Amino acid sequence: IWPTAEGRARWSESWQVVAALGAAAALLAAASRRTGRTRLFWGLLALGPFLWALPVMSGLMGAAAIWQEQHVAAEILLGTATLSWAGALLVRADRIIE
Repeated sequence: IWPTAEGRARWSESWQVVAALGAAAALLAAASRRTGRTRLFWGLLALGPFLWALPVMSGLMGAAAIWQEQHVAAEILLGTATLSWAGALLVRADRIIE
């Protein structure tokens, strides 16, 4: 369908961003319906895909040179996305605080 490898890569990255933002939106909607620790749990889960999508989205918008020059910032964003999921697991929304 796509005559060039660049077109296929761009299409693939676009769908990855759409999927990540869709996941973040669904998790954020779940967080908005909760209270207390459960809201924090779902909010941290929503933060992961959102932060992951930022470097990819900026690359799709033509700012890929920024991430090539400042690759440490992209790595920090990706690391923070992973840590947000670890933080969500540490929140332990299933535990009742007495």
